[in-house]
Amino acid sequence: MKTTVLFLLLLFSSWIRRDENEKKVFSVGNFSFEFPANYKKKAKKYKDAEFAWIEQEHILFSCDYGYYPSPVLSSPQEFFEQDKWKWNSLAKLNVLSTEKNVTDLLKKIKLLKSVTTDSIEYTNIYLFNNDTLKYPIKLPKEIRDNYFEMDTLEGVFYKRIKGIDFVQFYAKELNNYNPALKANKTLTITIEKLNKREIERVWTILNSCKYTP
Repeated sequence: MKTTVLFLLLLFSSWIRRDENEKKVFSVGNFSFEFPANYKKKAKKYKDAEFAWIEQEHILFSCDYGYYPSPVLSSPQEFFEQDKWKWNSLAKLNVLSTEKNVTDLLKKIKLLKSVTTDSIEYTNIYLFNNDTLKYPIKLPKEIRDNYFEMDTLEGVFYKRIKGIDFVQFYAKELNNYNPALKANKTLTITIEKLNKREIERVWTILNSCKYTP
């Protein structure tokens, strides 16, 4: 009896390992990923968009591909580069009320750098009409507590975000721009309610991404 139980446990364990080691490829838009064989995919496709849900028992990849996909977290760099900080720094100079075309002001002000001493309180330093402007900014906790990876490869801007219990993925096709919509085709993926081990597994899957335009 003990021998039979042990044999069944070993057999079950081998099935699990085989299922984890075997791979299948799922595509969303122009992007494909290698998943363990125990994942399944459901999708809805439209003319300019695709929604997909790729999942196994405990992990769900929610995928949104199109010109207006679901948002992901901004990186610290993206947060500091927002135009609203430019507007705020110009407002302190009271120049907004004197300019007829305030939109042109954004072309005249340039972010030189963001500096900090504690990684919480930052100062954006701008150049405007040969003058230096400084504007204080506090980096939100939901941004500073997470890990960001960004790079550009084969005409795609990638951003990967690792949080305490979630992972997000962002891929913008730089050469797939719609002038009428003023937007690029982009894929976003969000995976939530993860433990540390699951986060590493998800990260490995996302790093298997291949782009086929």
